[in-house]
Amino acid sequence: MRGWFVLVFVGVWVSGCVGLAPRARPVLVERGCEAEGRAALRVMTLNVAHGRGDRFHQSQLERADHEAILGEIAAVIDREAPDVVALQESDGPSSWSGGFDHVAWLVARSAWVCSGVRGAHVAHEVLGERLEYGTAVLSRGPVRRACSEPFGLSWVDTKGFVVATVAAPGWGEEAAVDVVSVHLDFLSELVRRRQVRRLVAALERRRRPVVVMGDFNCGWGEGCLDPLVHGLGFQVAEGEGLATYPVEAPTRRIDWVLVSPELRLERSRVLADVVSDHRA
Repeated sequence: MRGWFVLVFVGVWVSGCVGLAPRARPVLVERGCEAEGRAALRVMTLNVAHGRGDRFHQSQLERADHEAILGEIAAVIDREAPDVVALQESDGPSSWSGGFDHVAWLVARSAWVCSGVRGAHVAHEVLGERLEYGTAVLSRGPVRRACSEPFGLSWVDTKGFVVATVAAPGWGEEAAVDVVSVHLDFLSELVRRRQVRRLVAALERRRRPVVVMGDFNCGWGEGCLDPLVHGLGFQVAEGEGLATYPVEAPTRRIDWVLVSPELRLERSRVLADVVSDHRA
């Protein structure tokens, strides 16, 4: 169906996007694939939990364990064949999760993914231990530009978002979509609201259709989606059976896919696979 190069290129790529100056240096990973076109854009979001699966903490695992879990995630991606995937809690080389770049690993091992952008919303070293993690976007086509924005509202704020402009296969040579992978605070509704306002400010001057996906850590009616839905006119899938958390018996819908008014949501579903503490 398509060919790819054997070597994976990993580099730091700095670019502004969606009218927002870059605040951090996103890492681009690609291996030169060419994607066939189709009429609909298929998307997926998953909090990958630092590659620990449904274990209590990633530091309990060896590198081989992390690779096995990421292999399961890659298999789900290949089976579902999305055009773009938003990841949260995706690690760069970190002491607590095997010491390797999880996003680059997925790009290299997945037969479907051809490029990825990883934003390190946390990147520091303490007592010789390296931590680097954030959100990411994987794509089966090329990434044209990208930026990473950590919220950084306080010293304990480890969340942020990545925006990747990806080609829309089958929509015309110049067609592109801005894909956002976002992770909001899990403790404070007040902090989540502030974070969403930052995200809205980044999207208000957009020039392309936008898909926003990620772990919002809140449900419908809790207020954090309002600025996107009521302020910018984004659409969200309605219906039952879309709970994503906790993974074994989901009762809460905290992982969301929203699209700008130029796009139309056709259908949504939650996968049964247990490859994280969230469902895709």
